[in-house]
Amino acid sequence: MAQVNIRLDDATKSNAEVTLAALGLTIPVIVNMLLKQVIRTGSVPFEITTGKSELLKRMEDADAGRNMRYHDLVEVEDDEEAME
Repeated sequence: MAQVNIRLDDATKSNAEVTLAALGLTIPVIVNMLLKQVIRTGSVPFEITTGKSELLKRMEDADAGRNMRYHDLVEVEDDEEAME
């Protein structure tokens, strides 16, 4: 059987142990479950995103006029006099 060593900060490890214990699991068991799921599905069983993808989504929403909110500190005038 292989052994995997990982580094975690103390708070993450403690909080995970408490949460997993409430589910009747341990860190080694959940890591095995995760890796078996990765093998079975060929993917990670949760969404992984970057800030760039969120930015692109917001830009697409803006282009489509979705999720737009008026901000009272920003005014845009189409009047030519405003350009002078």
